[in-house]
Amino acid sequence: MNTRGKRIEASTRKPEWRCVASKTVGDGKKARNGKMLQYSRFVLFPLLRGQGETIGFALRRALLGEVEGTYITRARFVNVNPENSRPHEFSMLFGMQEPMQEILHNLQEICLRGNLHGTHDAFILVRGPKLVTAKDIILPPFVEVIDAEHFIATVVKPIDLHIELKIERCRGGYRDREADSAYYEDGGFDIYGFFSPVQGMNHGVYSFQGENKEILFLEIWTDGSLTPREVFREASRKLIDFFSLALNEEGTKQKKDTEDPKEEETEESEEKEGLGFDRLKDAQNPSHPCQHLAPLISLLRELGGREGALKCVTLDQFPFTRGTYLCLQRYEILTLWDFLKLTDKDFARIRIPLSVREYALVWEFLEMYSLFVDEPSGWS
Repeated sequence: MNTRGKRIEASTRKPEWRCVASKTVGDGKKARNGKMLQYSRFVLFPLLRGQGETIGFALRRALLGEVEGTYITRARFVNVNPENSRPHEFSMLFGMQEPMQEILHNLQEICLRGNLHGTHDAFILVRGPKLVTAKDIILPPFVEVIDAEHFIATVVKPIDLHIELKIERCRGGYRDREADSAYYEDGGFDIYGFFSPVQGMNHGVYSFQGENKEILFLEIWTDGSLTPREVFREASRKLIDFFSLALNEEGTKQKKDTEDPKEEETEESEEKEGLGFDRLKDAQNPSHPCQHLAPLISLLRELGGREGALKCVTLDQFPFTRGTYLCLQRYEILTLWDFLKLTDKDFARIRIPLSVREYALVWEFLEMYSLFVDEPSGWS
């Protein structure tokens, strides 16, 4: 009797999260390349079979890709060379022991904590000889350095080191380097790399109270700018926000089903007028195969005009033959904008196998949504 009661209690028990371990891991003494990490271990139990992997993978993506942190994203060195030559990423600065690349890497690894919006300025103003660390950074009042002894550079000569920094919040992931010719013109360098408070994450699923129950173990390592508890709550909130969009949409749909049909028609007409449906000539050819693009075309025209809509509508939306698709892709003609830029010489050179019906479909589509910017050259 008592055993049966315990089984019923275990089967109806609601899942709960618990933090079973928290500690700081590292080499004990912060060296130049050393890192002190905060570690926590969480468990979720009991779960039905298969639920552990579902929750674990979802939290993994949210932890590594959605949590924001505060980091240095740009550095500009002022008066670094007496010859006024423009420095590059691999150059040696006058009076400095470390090369530019190593200094930028040390700046990228600095852990900051602060709740800020947008981009903010920070500075380093020191007089050598001096060992420059993170405590020498002049930060905004709402930003603080986690490790003030973090090494940045060594000034070996009696010079003034002036570095202008940009600080902003970055979402987890790699920040790509900008491929721009003006990248070095002002003496500044964008700092690119992996910007995330979460330095590591691991999860495991094990059997719990029999074959039909599971327990999920979740391990999180952070750089100290946020604690594992904070990033765990932030990742969970991100997932809830994503799925709440679908729930809100379903609730709105159920609310519309209970409303008066006449009121619904009035709201739909007002919504279409707001999106620009009054400018669309859908009634001309309601059986056009690209009729489903009407809402998208209207929105694109609102945001980027005719040219923006033409650049976003791809030719794979049209029922062309396979030979036509392959020919267009071979010459990188992928959008309506690319297609309308073709001249008569281009049509003769490329020899696109477009039939009369396929020409007519493109023409009707452009005329239906008034997307002609200029007179198309290929329709003579």
